[in-house]
Amino acid sequence: MNEGMGIIERIAKWIEEKKIFVRERKSNVKRALGMLLYHAGLSYNKTMENIP
Repeated sequence: MNEGMGIIERIAKWIEEKKIFVRERKSNVKRALGMLLYHAGLSYNKTMENIP
């Protein structure tokens, strides 16, 4: 199926195919990462503060 793609890329592709977001303020990869972090109970903003 999508063997070469990671989970974030697959979610980003799904976001694009289903046209979930109308505006392009953030990339779909960042949105996918935010969705995964939210599902895990983490904050995207607080997590990104610790990543250089």
